[in-house]
Amino acid sequence: MSIILLDDNLLKHIYSYLKLCDKPAFSMTNRKLHTIFYHYPLFDTIFRINHHNGYIKQHFLFRNIVNITVTSTKVDNKYLNRFGNLRDLDVSQVEFPSLKKVQNLVNHLPRSVINVIVMDDSVKELFKLGANFYQRTFHLKISKKRPPGNDLNNVTGSSKRLRTPSPVCHIADKKLEECLLHRTRLKYACLCPEDFIPAGIFQKFPQLRNNNYTAMIDTTVPFFDQGSTMNKVSVATMEAASQKLKDMLVHSVVQTQSNHWIFVTQVEVYYHDKEIDDVAQVDEKNEYTDTLTVKMEKRQEGRGSWYELCFWCQRFEIVATGGLCNHENGSRDKLDAFLGVTIPSFIGKDSHPILFSPKTPVQTVSCIRMLRNYKKEASLKKLCFKSSFFLDMDFTTPDQLNLYDDEEKEPNNDFISVCSKLINLVVYHRLNEEEYQGLENWLIKFEYWKSLGFENAVSKDEMMSRLDHFKRTTKRGLSISKRLLVELVLTKQLNLNASILMTLYNGLIYPRVKSINKKRVKKMQEQLK
Repeated sequence: MSIILLDDNLLKHIYSYLKLCDKPAFSMTNRKLHTIFYHYPLFDTIFRINHHNGYIKQHFLFRNIVNITVTSTKVDNKYLNRFGNLRDLDVSQVEFPSLKKVQNLVNHLPRSVINVIVMDDSVKELFKLGANFYQRTFHLKISKKRPPGNDLNNVTGSSKRLRTPSPVCHIADKKLEECLLHRTRLKYACLCPEDFIPAGIFQKFPQLRNNNYTAMIDTTVPFFDQGSTMNKVSVATMEAASQKLKDMLVHSVVQTQSNHWIFVTQVEVYYHDKEIDDVAQVDEKNEYTDTLTVKMEKRQEGRGSWYELCFWCQRFEIVATGGLCNHENGSRDKLDAFLGVTIPSFIGKDSHPILFSPKTPVQTVSCIRMLRNYKKEASLKKLCFKSSFFLDMDFTTPDQLNLYDDEEKEPNNDFISVCSKLINLVVYHRLNEEEYQGLENWLIKFEYWKSLGFENAVSKDEMMSRLDHFKRTTKRGLSISKRLLVELVLTKQLNLNASILMTLYNGLIYPRVKSINKKRVKKMQEQLK
């Protein structure tokens, strides 16, 4: 008697006793059996795919499978789309070597797939990138089970390795995951750099939308000849290279591992060679390379510490001194701003930053750098580059040697204005007795003697006597920097050393610059709301 003459219910009963490996062969015996069992619930809800099974392609004929566990990347992905009702995919036992492998799998998954279980955070990030690439949406979960082969309890005898202490093991695993994730991000940044550029900037400033970006990964910038990091270069060559660097960095975007970002609006360039740039803080331990790199560096002075965004290429150190960034407690597109070398600490503490440079250079304005000591030879080089777009919006650091111009416009004449004018005259070698007389008239205009405890104007001798009295007693009518400024103007000292200028700067100029930066940042924050 032929098997096809049996009742359908009896065939199904026989089918239920067959082994999993025999069911596909049984169903493919003839057309009738294939028709009966094509949509019949043939297996358990968990269907394990393994490339060692020779009957794998025959299993794909059945569309009732809802859950699949993949145990190898060697599975032929093109058969996955035959699972029309597939909802859950378990790849927690698979280590994907590259983003391309994940993208290939995602591309062949049927649209019915919702849940995906992965091995760890690095694979989860790969699936996020792959899903974004093909405009898919998955609910990703991390498996709580250890991958096969990593269970130390199954190892016995002398072959059992010693387990690393848990704190160290935890740190090592975390660093490994960060490195794997960073490698994945680098690959994706090269393929789709536009996905890393925050859209909030262009929504607030549509004029900036015309520029495209490229990921600067292992980028060698040919400023000089090969191996020039150890050779001497001329000042003109250094300044020309600075122009190339500012073209790459002004309006650039730095994206960190945690998706924090900084949009750079101004930079300062330093060259680590005392013969060319005696302002730069040269460290003999520094190792210079031809590759353009980006770092979040922690600085410390006294008890205070802060983070800076620095770019390195050969002997060049470029520091971001202004920019926009994402808000700490907001979404990725909620904007914030900063001026000065200090970047937000929550971004500075992040790791693995990636630089995205504008393909078309933007217009900039060059000026002198923000320094404390302008007595050095290279202090007046115009190696600070500010975005013209944000300069027109008054979102830049002020020119600390010309604060007196800003104050005259208000007008609000005070010690800071006189101090800025004095430092300007010293730096540009224009200080003389006639200029000192103009500074003294400036002090008289806002009745400076009242700050020294006099109700009316007094002679210079009485003024100097009061200043000497303040030096000998604990009573302080004026700060040290203000008393020094008054003494210099009254005695008309022409030879001012770097120590005197730094005392004036730290006591008068720096607090005012910090205050101006704070006001301009607050003004920009209002525009970004």
